[in-house]
Amino acid sequence: LGEALAIVVRYVQQDFRPTQRLLRLEVLAKPLKGNELAQRLMTCMAVNNSFKPDMILAAMRDGASVNGNAIKQLLFFYPKIMDITCFSHTINNVGSNFVFKVLDVFFHHWVNLFAHSYNAKLLWKQKTGKSMSSHSNTRWWSKWEMLKQVLDYFGDVAPFLQENDNLSPQTRRHLLDIFESPQELQLLKLELAVLVDVGVHFVTATYYLEGDGPLIFTCFERLSAVQHAVAVGHFPCLEATAREIAGGNAALQNRLITEAKACVQPGLNFFREKFNI
Repeated sequence: LGEALAIVVRYVQQDFRPTQRLLRLEVLAKPLKGNELAQRLMTCMAVNNSFKPDMILAAMRDGASVNGNAIKQLLFFYPKIMDITCFSHTINNVGSNFVFKVLDVFFHHWVNLFAHSYNAKLLWKQKTGKSMSSHSNTRWWSKWEMLKQVLDYFGDVAPFLQENDNLSPQTRRHLLDIFESPQELQLLKLELAVLVDVGVHFVTATYYLEGDGPLIFTCFERLSAVQHAVAVGHFPCLEATAREIAGGNAALQNRLITEAKACVQPGLNFFREKFNI
């Protein structure tokens, strides 16, 4: 039907019980503009519920610009509002800052192979016994989940492409070109490994912080755990992959690990910049 507008208030009662209430739920035929959303918020809070100017202390929202514009317009009546962008949506943007040479190309064609063919999904399940995870453009961690599955069943990917010549010829050819190039295949393995190693911390935190209830009491600890994991830099999949490729050459192994880590560094920098305070 369009999208839903939900206005929820959270507050602490006199006996210190965190409480939340749904004030308004509206199904919209089309998205609201900033001024339209601001009008609805003012009507709900100031008119219908008589919230005084000093009662609203913070506004939590996702990162859509329309929400930010609406909150700015509310500041004239509710000057104490602290504008908080949803942590899960912000963490979700970490992955969009990763820079890969081969993995992004592989993922583009891999998604297309399954997005337009039910037969491809069926053949993959017959090959591995596991349904292929679905992908959503608005949820980065769905990309991680899909590529994690590729890593788990990496030995089946090339045979799957070689055996099923009835699948999309052009897309299948693009994918096979990567596997038939020793250099690109090596990069694919390394980039896939470092993505899985780093991404798991952000995906886990995203799922947790999307939960319902008084997350403020555990949010700092969860973000600190991610910060610690990033600082420690434990890369088990990457180290194992680099060790296998290097074949005992320690200098080559260290160089491969360093180059792979550079692919995810922009995302780690983004996280530190957003959550360092």
